Amino acid sequence: MRPDDGSGRKGWKDTVEDLYGQYGGLVYRRCLRILGSSEEAESAVQEVFLRVMKKLRKQEAVGNARNYLFRVSTNYCLNRLRNRRRLPPFVGLEAVPISGGQDPETHTVHALLLEQILRTMRRKQRLAVYLHFCEGFTQSEVASTLEVSRQSVNKMISRARRKLDTAAEVGGPKS
Repeated sequence: MRPDDGSGRKGWKDTVEDLYGQYGGLVYRRCLRILGSSEEAESAVQEVFLRVMKKLRKQEAVGNARNYLFRVSTNYCLNRLRNRRRLPPFVGLEAVPISGGQDPETHTVHALLLEQILRTMRRKQRLAVYLHFCEGFTQSEVASTLEVSRQSVNKMISRARRKLDTAAEVGGPKS
């Protein structure tokens, strides 16, 4: 999406309003899920749209608006959490099926192991694993959101699975 270029099309203010109307709820839900607080999420939404506004005022295109807003909101929230020196609450994966047909005890052990393994990963790999397993994104969607190749996403997810398998076999994560 581009702001007005002098040809009579919408200006950056109208573009920001349109983006907010269309994606404000998505950005809020994303921020709320990561930050865990409605007050913090509301503040994050304002900051995300301020950043969009600054970008549009400079006549810079934002590309695919949904992916751009998802990426900006995720990065902003993760940076806030990193600044507070704690992992986001979405790392607790008790609601995420790790593999079908597990008894509750095995599922809990695997979820705890996965949480520990996620802490050892770099931010981009942790986000790729989260988007794929928790948000249900396809590998192609994750690649588009993170602006990496689908092969890179596949490698990140495969490494996470190997770490989980190894940790499950020996009873704890390996760095």
